[in-house]
Amino acid sequence: MLKGLRTYFGLLARYVAIFFAARLVFFLVFSGGHHSGGDIAKAFFIGARLDLSISATLLCAAAFLATFAGFVRVFEWLLKPLVMLYMALLNATLSVLVAAEFPFYKEYSSRLNHLFFEYFDKPKELFVTILGIKYVALLFIAAPLVVWLAAAAGVRQSRKMFDRNRGEGFFSRIASLALIAGFTVLFIRGGFQNRPLNWGEAFFSPDNFMNQTALNGVFNLYADIQIFLEERALHVKPSGYFAPPEMAFKAVKDVSRYGVPAPKGDNPVALTKGTRPNVVMIFMESFAARYTGALGAKEPYTPEFDRLSKRGVLFTRFYGNGTRTSRGLAAALNSFPPMAGVNISKKVEAQQKIPGIAAYLGDMGYDTVFFYGGDRHFEDMSGFEINSGFREFYDCADFRNPRHKNPIGVFDEELFENVDRVLRGRKQPFFAAVMTLSNHGPFTVPPDFPARPGVPRERLAFLYSDYALGRFISMAEKSPHYKNTVFIITADHAAFIEDYGADRFHIPLLFLSPMLKSARDGRVASQLDLPATVLEMCGAKIKSADTAFWGLSLAQRKTRGMAFFLDDPYFGVITRDAMYREGFEGGGYVYDLSGGLSPAAFPQELINYARGMKEGGAQLFFSRKAASKWKEE
Repeated sequence: MLKGLRTYFGLLARYVAIFFAARLVFFLVFSGGHHSGGDIAKAFFIGARLDLSISATLLCAAAFLATFAGFVRVFEWLLKPLVMLYMALLNATLSVLVAAEFPFYKEYSSRLNHLFFEYFDKPKELFVTILGIKYVALLFIAAPLVVWLAAAAGVRQSRKMFDRNRGEGFFSRIASLALIAGFTVLFIRGGFQNRPLNWGEAFFSPDNFMNQTALNGVFNLYADIQIFLEERALHVKPSGYFAPPEMAFKAVKDVSRYGVPAPKGDNPVALTKGTRPNVVMIFMESFAARYTGALGAKEPYTPEFDRLSKRGVLFTRFYGNGTRTSRGLAAALNSFPPMAGVNISKKVEAQQKIPGIAAYLGDMGYDTVFFYGGDRHFEDMSGFEINSGFREFYDCADFRNPRHKNPIGVFDEELFENVDRVLRGRKQPFFAAVMTLSNHGPFTVPPDFPARPGVPRERLAFLYSDYALGRFISMAEKSPHYKNTVFIITADHAAFIEDYGADRFHIPLLFLSPMLKSARDGRVASQLDLPATVLEMCGAKIKSADTAFWGLSLAQRKTRGMAFFLDDPYFGVITRDAMYREGFEGGGYVYDLSGGLSPAAFPQELINYARGMKEGGAQLFFSRKAASKWKEE
């Protein structure tokens, strides 16, 4: 009974065992120091899930076809050679990839990714690398033999699959097919969680070697290929504005202090040296300036934020650098510009260290923690943030008994309650980032939140999120850390707006603390400027020029007077008076800030700046140098 299913499980177990053995050898070869037993166990457990996922992905078609072929004899005659060829190629390829992991990691300190293919684009370097491996003569002798044995094993496995399935009854075969399909989906997804398993699951520890141990190189490579195909469908191509490419950094550096002086008197967000404040940076989902009363909205939905803004430092011309959560977080926490194509945190290159506020403050003795109201696997968020320096990550799974059900996570009230509870018991100083969720589709609100007749569902969620924010600040005011805490309230990006103007990126920015005087600041700035600002507020000795940040501190006398943005398929720059937008395929337009097309000339240096931001960031990211000092490139 169910011979097809049993054969499928047997194959899965064999491949998972091979991956496990390879991971064990990897750990023994490259582990250069002490690692906690808990981290080791977790790395191998996560690795087993990734092993099972990629094994199911690679084997499901062969197992399904071998079981299906038994319905009609001619099917077996047609499909058996194809399955044998596939399994032979699969085994041969996997033997090469598993073996290649070791020299690849030694060279790049990373599991397999798209750089593996670059070896074949440079045969001379490939040959030199191979010659540099110990026992290279043995390698040349053993490699063909291992590949041949692996391919032969694939042929034998295929024959057994077809042989074992003979004589299976019709209904038993139907049941096997259905169960193979069901288990395949379950194994590939990695369980019953909301989102499929991704590489970010492996990034659970500040110890990067343990994260690399948890990864599966073949899984990594497969994910990389998927991203490549997705971006090709989006027609994402390098523009090649600068030759040599290093000129992109010069274009950014040349105008890095473009703008107007800060207001006279004390810098509005400067703190007394030695304060070492706690910092809570709150990202309100889709909190657009267009609906924020304190920023002049015609239809305001932010009574709580408006009330709070009178007590803090409000920046009235602050812009998001993109229109996606992952781009906003990378800009505001890592000061790294958004790039064309799929979200930065989904790319395998995001496994490199991209230091952000959390990493630098962590080195200063700060406790760092991230809170998210949704699923940590969304856009590989937890893996990216832990890899960026956060030591802990809380998501909706940490709410065991939420009062109300939210289809995509927990409502903002309960998220903020958890934030308040955790921070009250936190060692100071701490840096916390909070990403809300309620003001996001499907735009649901708790049943006990009062209805507002005539208010659209999307705006009701906006009102609710604002209410939850005000309630959180009221709770925080009663906490022991409040007097020494700076709350930075902003957005991940603005709500979607069809009109293509500055409003598409305009978001609030409010610094709120009993240590700061209330003020309004009209300088143009963007999320990229926040990391340097926070470091300066916290008394970091490291200068912004010595970090990997692309932005400047808002506490400086003179600061950037422009905001770079990227929103596929366009990018550009916003200044006090105008907005320049250019398509990935070329063609530039200038808008005045009222939203109308203007024939006015736009400074070429700022156009070059926007192009430099687009290409310079991508250049560092894809060459795995995002942590380098770009101003020195």
